[in-house]
Amino acid sequence: MYYDKILLDKIFNKTGIYITNKNECKLLSQIIASEKKGYLSESTLYRFFLSPNGKHKPYKNTLNILAQFCGYVSWDNFVNYCDSVHLFTDANFLNKTFDTIITDFVNHAKFNTLIDVFDSVSNENYKTKEYVGLRTFISFQKTTSFSTFVKKYGQHDFVRNILLESLYDPFHRIQGYTDSFQHYLELTNPNDTNYLQDYIFANAVLFRYFYFNDILKAKEIGKKLYGLPISSNDLDTIYIFPKARYVAYKMWY
Repeated sequence: MYYDKILLDKIFNKTGIYITNKNECKLLSQIIASEKKGYLSESTLYRFFLSPNGKHKPYKNTLNILAQFCGYVSWDNFVNYCDSVHLFTDANFLNKTFDTIITDFVNHAKFNTLIDVFDSVSNENYKTKEYVGLRTFISFQKTTSFSTFVKKYGQHDFVRNILLESLYDPFHRIQGYTDSFQHYLELTNPNDTNYLQDYIFANAVLFRYFYFNDILKAKEIGKKLYGLPISSNDLDTIYIFPKARYVAYKMWY
């Protein structure tokens, strides 16, 4: 049945837990008990969500507790919701479903498919691209593969313009984020019309990070950034944000 899959999304939305193993079943059991909705053991939850043969038939009480935990009056009420049009107009459900899809692509390194998603929104408005980028950014925070991804796809417009430029994270909350900007630089074409802008942007990002974390490395990056002869006319040709970073960080150097 597909109801258990919808329940997984509902539980994830409420608790941040997406049931994949016994430890998560144990944690969910404790959370349900703490809300005094009833008691479901770790083994009961495991059989319901993760039973390998899929032949386990849960008690109606188990179904009712799960439905009530997710905000429904009863299991029958939850089933009616799932079988109605309301499910498919629920923005929260749709968002979580999209998150689940993107997370699967990221966790299993289905990077070609992820790029296909980026390509599918290439003609959409900025807010649509930003939404897709944010969901992707959040998924990569839970992995160690972002640097590898950028090394391979760092020339792709969406990866550069949305993931790395528009959604730049000054806190570097993705593992390998700093290395990713090194790859961004390596994949920047000197013959491209945006070369100077991209060069300044990436080096300014790296300079800021190393200034606060590694002074020696900051000097090395600063020399690349501020040792390059750049005229005021050159600066006037680049976008305001990399230009502002370049000017502001110069006093640190």
